[in-house]
Amino acid sequence: MKRILAVTTMNNTASLKEALTRIREEHGDIVSITKVYLEKYEDPRVPMDDVAEYIDESDIILVDIRGNERIGRELPGILRDRDKTVISLVWGSNHILSLTSMGKLDLGELVAAAPGRIDSLVRERDLEAILELHGSDEIRDDLKRWFQAMDYYGAGDPDNLMNLILFLLDSYTDLEVPFEDPVEMPPYGLYLPFRGFYRDLESYRRASNFNPELPTVGMLFYSGMHFDDTRPLVEELYSRLHGSVNCTVVFSDVENNLRAIEEYMGDVDLFVNMQYFQLNRGPLGGDPEATRMLLRRIGAPYLICLRGYETDLDEWEAVGEGLNPMEIVLGITLPELDGGFEPVFTAGMRTLNDPDLGEVRVVDVVPERMDRFAA
Repeated sequence: MKRILAVTTMNNTASLKEALTRIREEHGDIVSITKVYLEKYEDPRVPMDDVAEYIDESDIILVDIRGNERIGRELPGILRDRDKTVISLVWGSNHILSLTSMGKLDLGELVAAAPGRIDSLVRERDLEAILELHGSDEIRDDLKRWFQAMDYYGAGDPDNLMNLILFLLDSYTDLEVPFEDPVEMPPYGLYLPFRGFYRDLESYRRASNFNPELPTVGMLFYSGMHFDDTRPLVEELYSRLHGSVNCTVVFSDVENNLRAIEEYMGDVDLFVNMQYFQLNRGPLGGDPEATRMLLRRIGAPYLICLRGYETDLDEWEAVGEGLNPMEIVLGITLPELDGGFEPVFTAGMRTLNDPDLGEVRVVDVVPERMDRFAA
């Protein structure tokens, strides 16, 4: 059995578990996956010996590190002199990109050659410019595989994650397994909880039994790799509101938020946001005036349904402490700059032991908090 280690901030546990279940059903017990969460090791007093052991036992290491977490600072030293396939699945700082080592591709060499350029070249997928920077064509295949791995991961659904795992096993271990190419997910669209996905508003309204006599609540949550982070909030709120109001539930990546809102939420009576950052392009940054103009045109109050992406609910329930400062800034302060108000904390993280993935963190909605928000 091959072993994959995922060092991550991501709560894609539900999709990853489904992907692993499908692999076992179709191919048997060919792979195991262990997830390591960054916040577990933020305290410098916590030893990282088990991380080194996980790395030694693993055939492939997947890395999703976006900030300046301790484990990201120490990983280069842990990986030094260990001949491992390491794949950074998102754009991060240069020292995180430098960890990527796949076949003949050593991103550390490229970062050292052009530290000021490599990030933009990767974002633009400028294959030829990267090959020119490297000075030879020998990394072409592995560079393409790296881009392909990021495409699978960026979509984030069970099918793409399953094929990411199979693709990497086939490419970087001695296993030969079939896999499908990445399937691009729509950047935005409509989600009818427990039913499915739509692109056309009229079809969605027919399927959801839209009643023009009732007010309409619009809900915005994430698409792609963050879909499962916010879907539990959507489904819990929908379950409380459906039948009393119409629900227009929209998923979107941050680059298309305004387009999605304009296309699907032009006549909502209340707007509920479950994303972090400001609406226009999220962490990528966009003109806030465009957001304000759109929201003024719609004329609906804007409420913040807040999820703690780090807050451990067991600790929160026992101690009663508030959210951490970054959750407050990203989930309350920045949305309030767009006109959001009345933030209510409705969900956080619950640590569980999963028989397939080991210790995992899952999004858990706090019922009484969601009841309060829905009221």
